[in-house]
Amino acid sequence: MREGIVIEAYPVFGKGTFRAYPELFEPYLRNQPAHIREKYRKARRTLPKFEGSIKWQTIRGTGFCASIHPGSAKVFHALMTGAAHPIYVSDCLYINLRHRIFALSDPPGMTTLSRSLLEALDRYLKADPRADLEAIINRVNREAGEGLRDRATLSLLHLPPDDPNTARLVLAGDSYLWHGSGETGELRLAQAVPNRWGTPNMELYINSVPLKEGDFFLLATDGVIALRYRFPDEGLEEALARRVRTDGPAFAERLARECNDVLIELTPEGRQARFAGGDDLAVVLVHPRSLPGPEIGETYILGGYVI
Repeated sequence: MREGIVIEAYPVFGKGTFRAYPELFEPYLRNQPAHIREKYRKARRTLPKFEGSIKWQTIRGTGFCASIHPGSAKVFHALMTGAAHPIYVSDCLYINLRHRIFALSDPPGMTTLSRSLLEALDRYLKADPRADLEAIINRVNREAGEGLRDRATLSLLHLPPDDPNTARLVLAGDSYLWHGSGETGELRLAQAVPNRWGTPNMELYINSVPLKEGDFFLLATDGVIALRYRFPDEGLEEALARRVRTDGPAFAERLARECNDVLIELTPEGRQARFAGGDDLAVVLVHPRSLPGPEIGETYILGGYVI
């Protein structure tokens, strides 16, 4: 692993989480037959052993940071309901520093499709470094679409090493890709193609946008909307832009934590608790002018697997 690249893993549930928030279990015990309540009580007694053992990852280097998280609420539900609901990270992120490509993919349900798509992209780039990126993306799209029922989103940023004033963008499905202004800090959402990656007979096109000093890009899967539940009075773009300004290289790590923290609500029935993050989250923040040169040739793929 190259010097300057840091990959770290953090527990989905910290020590003492389930003791601190007994309200998390109330929905599983309310209005249930006695045998079902007993099943959930048994599951609850086993949960402390998972505190600290199930992990999510971050990666950061000069000019970028990224995180991949399985979604606390989804993992909690899988642990409570048993082996029929395996724990998985379907979202996947891809960082190719030699080609200066950053991408993420989100397929529906429990599948490793996102990882297989990004691995195919990586194979073709390594096989022919001079090949046209748009042609490779569409080749992967055609080959993946043969016989596949499910599709995956694609959010991709390419920063050509030979053109420091241009960024190239691809966005398909319901993931996000924002272009942040270095002057104002505001985020502009890129226009997405509604069809997903792996849809037969669809062509994906690269859109080029000019880069200004200080501009940045933010890629995220739809798990990022958990931020809306934690801060309902603040718009999503405003909340993200504020965190880019204040969190620096820790942005992706702190965002993943916020999206997956326990959310406390006071209702007429009393205090209630739930995990804000009900879905996988992949997020990548890139500051193009701060990236190292393309001589750093490492590739990283995180996520897209069953835990």
